Formats: sequence, C-alpha cells, structure tokens
Amino acid sequence: MRKSKKRKVKNEECKHIHQVLRTIGGYCTVAVTAVFCADCGKQLTKTKVEV
Repeated sequence: MRKSKKRKVKNEECKHIHQVLRTIGGYCTVAVTAVFCADCGKQLTKTKVEV
C-alpha cells in the first residue's frame, strides 16, 4: 500500500486545515482512496478506485 499524502481540498463540511489521503482498501492491483480530515477524521471526497 502507498503511504498517505497530505492534500488541501476545499470543503465546507470541515473547517480543519490538515487533510490526508487514505487508502481505504486494496483488491489485487486496485486501491480505493479518499481524502480525509487529519484533525477530525471526516471523509471529504468521494471514494476513488485506482487501477
């Protein structure tokens, strides 16, 4: 699995600054990722499937 990367995403649901991209799951050569707030843990973007 890849190491999480910090990203800045404008989102009105969460006012925190520190956001992190987390790998939610991996299936063979597929990774499911989304951006989360590093402060409160709220998911800020829809999940993305990377092949």
